[in-house]
Amino acid sequence: MSTRVLLLAAGFGTRLGPSGGDLPKALLGLSGDVRPIDVLLERVHALPDVDVDVDAVDVWTNERFRPRLEAWAEAQTSPLPLRVHGNGAARVEARLGAIGDIAAYIEAHAPAGPLLVLAADNVFDGSLSELARTAQREVCVILHDVGSAEAVSRLASVEWAADGRITQLREKDPAPTGTLAATALYGIPAHALEEVPRYLAEGGSPDSMGSLLEWWVPRRRVVGVASEGHWIDVGTQQDLARARRWLTR
Repeated sequence: MSTRVLLLAAGFGTRLGPSGGDLPKALLGLSGDVRPIDVLLERVHALPDVDVDVDAVDVWTNERFRPRLEAWAEAQTSPLPLRVHGNGAARVEARLGAIGDIAAYIEAHAPAGPLLVLAADNVFDGSLSELARTAQREVCVILHDVGSAEAVSRLASVEWAADGRITQLREKDPAPTGTLAATALYGIPAHALEEVPRYLAEGGSPDSMGSLLEWWVPRRRVVGVASEGHWIDVGTQQDLARARRWLTR
């Protein structure tokens, strides 16, 4: 069954200060003409080489940044259909939140197969192949060792069993005991897509991507996929500087 890729770029970049005012984080310059969304698209383009069939790449954004991302998409020479969709939100106060955006996308476009949900401000040099293969049958997320408990506290802490199952996940854990964190790169099999609006209907937070995984963990098998190499969430000025240093080495 063909996989759909959803690049989430609907945030307003409020944590980046002036750098996030005019451009989505996905289009901030990292090295030369390379931007976070370029790095992600390169990883997606490699999926057919490992026998993962991708039917389309959809970019989901807000109305403020939609014209800029449409211009970016028009300039690409992607072998895959590359489409940009707006979520209707033109102001920060109207934002849907990451999970709200995923639910709105599913409702509007009804993907028939697995969905890879990739935050367009996540920069990494690993492969998406294992994530895509696992998403054919199970909810899954790429895990990364971020090096310190303090860094984990800004993300989602994870306890990971030997068979790959995540046994506990806590979003914005104030007291993590390890250095392993869930990234904002995950896969949802077709049969689990309908559970995203159910999570919201039950009162789940629409904002943090890890909150949906936290809700899923006690309800179904969620698999962790080990990351390879570097991974940076370009959420703050410090993260942006780290990503630039890494790509210009």
